Amino acid sequence: MNGIEPHHDLRTRDRAGREGHAAPAAELVPDAVSWWGWVTFASFFAVSAIPFVTTGPLAFNGVISFWIAFFTWFIWIPSLSYYIIKAVDRIKAEDEAAGRVNA
Repeated sequence: MNGIEPHHDLRTRDRAGREGHAAPAAELVPDAVSWWGWVTFASFFAVSAIPFVTTGPLAFNGVISFWIAFFTWFIWIPSLSYYIIKAVDRIKAEDEAAGRVNA
């Protein structure tokens, strides 16, 4: 590797000394939260119409531009934060078990 060591080495050895790969990591957030992020992303396309529309559902105070974008974002961010904060201890424990902690 040209003298550069990778940060995480996924190779492991079994009891017989054969090289293999580590089990896949647990997901950071549930799939529903990830998909809701895409819904939030899509809802912000309506916000791009605000400079061109003064009345109706795409106006600044309209149903689509304000309320849908507002609520999708304010549901997604707290749920995403909850699962990421919840995963910190699990990730630390996984790193300690694998011997990747330098502190």
